[in-house]
Formats: sequence, C-alpha cells, structure tokens
Amino acid sequence: MLVVGALLFLPVLALKTEAKPLQVGVVAIRPHFDQTFTFSDNIFIAHSNRKADGYFTAMPGFEFTFGRGNFQPTVNYTAGFSKFIENSSQDSFSQTVSFSLSKDQYVKFGPLQVGATLGLSDARDANTIVGERVEGLNLNASVSLLYDLTGKWNMGVTWTPTLTTFKKSQFIDNQANAVVMSLGYNVSPRTRIFADGGVTMISPDSGSESEGYTAGVGVSGEIFTKMSGSFRVGYGYNEITGITGGTTETVVLNGNLSYSLGPKTTLGLNASRAINASVSEINNTYINTGASLGLTHMFSDKLSGNASFAYNHLQYENPSVDPNGVFKLREDDLYTVTLGVSYNFTEWLRAYANYTFRDNESNSSFYQFYENRVVLGAGVSF
Repeated sequence: MLVVGALLFLPVLALKTEAKPLQVGVVAIRPHFDQTFTFSDNIFIAHSNRKADGYFTAMPGFEFTFGRGNFQPTVNYTAGFSKFIENSSQDSFSQTVSFSLSKDQYVKFGPLQVGATLGLSDARDANTIVGERVEGLNLNASVSLLYDLTGKWNMGVTWTPTLTTFKKSQFIDNQANAVVMSLGYNVSPRTRIFADGGVTMISPDSGSESEGYTAGVGVSGEIFTKMSGSFRVGYGYNEITGITGGTTETVVLNGNLSYSLGPKTTLGLNASRAINASVSEINNTYINTGASLGLTHMFSDKLSGNASFAYNHLQYENPSVDPNGVFKLREDDLYTVTLGVSYNFTEWLRAYANYTFRDNESNSSFYQFYENRVVLGAGVSF
C-alpha cells in the first residue's frame, strides 16, 4: 500500500546516522531523539473553514539490536508528544513500535529461511480516507517462511495479520488475516520469479465479514542492471458475506522498484492496486490504485535531498450516504508532492526540512481539501 493511502500521515525524517551504538554484550542500544516543528495551513483537511496551525513534537526513543551477523532481531520504540499553538484540543501522545527479525529479509537455517516484521502505531493525524483528524491504532505484521526445494526451486508461505481501530465510534474497526503461498524459481542468485495464491479474511466490528482471494505472478531481487526490488501482478476477488452486490474483482498489483542513476542518485517507483474494506461505511469496499515516483540525491557526504510525486485513486464499490447527506458512489483523486533536504552535522547530529502539498479531488465535497505542510526538525542518535 502506498504511503499516501495509509491511515496516518507522518513527517519524513532525516537519514539515519552512522554513530556507533552503546554495546552491552550482544545487545546494541541506540537512544535517539527528534524535535520537530510542523506548520499546516489546513490541519483538519477541511473543504471549507480551513484552519492553520503549528505544533511542536518531541520524539524520544530507543532501538535495541540483539545478536551479531545475519540474525539480528531489532526493536525500535518512539514516543511522540505534540503541542499545538492554537488548537490545544489536538495536543496528543503517540507511540510507534517496529520489529524485524534480521537486518536482511530472511534468516537462514539450512534450506529454511525465516523472516518476520511488525509495525505498530498509535497516533492522531489527518486521515484522508475519513476526511478529518482522527486518533487510531494500526498494526501490521508479517511472518514468512521460504524453503529451498532444490538449488533453483523454492516454496514459501507468508502470514500477514493487520488490525485497525479508531477512538471515534462512527468509524469501523477491523482485523484481517492473509495467508499467501508461493512457488518460486531462482533465475540467478539475486533474482527470483514466482507464482502465488492466497486468501484474506476480514472481520469488522460492524457489518458482515468478508473473504478475499488472490493469485498472481511476480519477480523480486535484481530485476535488471541497476534496478532492484519486487513487482507482482494478479487477480483479486473479495466477497462480503450475505450482501447483495457485495462482490468486487479486479486486477491487483504491487511494485517497489529502485533504479540507480549514479553513485549518488536513486530513482524509486512504487505502484499498487488493491481491494480494501471501507472504514467509514458499513459493508462497503473500495479499489485503491496508486503510484509514486521519487528521486534521492546525495549532494555531499553530509547533504542529501529528495523529491517525490504520488497519485492515489479511490473507487468505492457501492453508493452510500456521505457526511453531507448525499447518496452517491464516492471517487477520490489524491495528489501529493514532497520536497525534502537533510544535513548531517556529525555522525550523531542531523537537521532536516520537508515540504508537502496535498490536493484531494472528490465527487463528495466533504472529502475535498488541499493542504500545504512544512516540517522542520533536528535529531540526535547515539
């Protein structure tokens, strides 16, 4: 899923420093702290009665890495304390936790490779799907097994549980479990082609449960010279249990590609198309289609810059009554432009600035908005 379509819109931070962490036996401890100031000319992403405000956010945290070599489980915790200048009712406390089993995608145990990741966020921010600032919790996890059948052939299975909850009762909490099995062939030591298929079960706190199925083909690793990443295209089907007109089927895809334009410049391309359950309407789904193009350049060993453009199209499957009381089939087009710069003064001290423009065009006026946002920040990491 593209970032522009995610639940939370978070500031882009600076590049990670290379300062050596505190080593206690086989545990590496890296405390970190960031202080940002954010200004938005539309903090509630409202179509009318736009309100501008600025807020300060202090973000202390710790990263723990266990072990050495390829097997290095890592846990990162960051807290956030946000204080608004004008709208004190939006002051908030946030938390994010991330976990990875290895610095690489997998840990090898003979012919078996194991991978695991987890991301948890509990925060308040502007949500483009529901059209306002909301407080909610997002959990995304993944456990993968890949077994080498021969020197070339391999078989894999991935379990992906997700959870979304909101503090406001009018929005729909849901949990989902997806299981995908794949059969792959190593074209080269760095390139894998595969075919896969899977099932997704979604359980909302309101409305009916739904089942989804998918099948596709893809490639991962070093795809071409100077290009690496993964790309998958396939067929997706979703059915809401017991609902007339509750079926959705479409072409689905997911791609994350990186192309080296030179030793200091990287071009990134992301694309996705997926069927998602609505969090604002009972027994409804939408097709989320998006693409983004980003450019990162190292001007020097200390100074880097980035620029990106992203587009997201939301097409809901069934008409519904929007917050303005109008019955219609909702469609959104979200455009996002981001510019950023980062400077590392030392291996432990950095500063950064980011500018983001967002414009959401919707056939429902409630969800239409545009926003200019600026983030200024500094961070330390040991």
